[in-house]
Amino acid sequence: MDQQWSGARSNRHNRTGESGGRGQNRPSYRGQINLSQPVHAPKDRDYSYGLNDPDDAHVAHAALIGKANAIVTDDRRAGFSTASVLVEADIETVHPHQFAANTVAAHPHAGIRALREMSNRLTNPPQTPEQILELLVTRHNMTEVAEILLPLLAEDTRCPG
Repeated sequence: MDQQWSGARSNRHNRTGESGGRGQNRPSYRGQINLSQPVHAPKDRDYSYGLNDPDDAHVAHAALIGKANAIVTDDRRAGFSTASVLVEADIETVHPHQFAANTVAAHPHAGIRALREMSNRLTNPPQTPEQILELLVTRHNMTEVAEILLPLLAEDTRCPG
């Protein structure tokens, strides 16, 4: 990918998430995202970041230049979490299911809206928000996302409006 989108850091030292409730003790990499300023990190350049997989160095470069709080990836072989330059920059490596759970814990109603939008768009075959959550759990290990959103979906069904 030639461009990586940067997220501006808001509070780098507050990594405990929301106080109380589901958000307690969650990493806080929810800075204000600035999608209007892409970071150019071409794959064909030579970056010396000490990764296990030099082919992923463009991702580290984009994270550093974009002042990202986290790299969201399933790829643990690349060495993002052990690369000294990323550790010193306090850039976390987060699994997608963890990132999704943290995001919906912080913004559960936005998660419900997203599920409803996806459900409205899926027409062949049609899928309910509950079916989409089931797929997220089975395919992507998003059990915690479902635990957060299913009660809200049930509540919305009981109290439409």
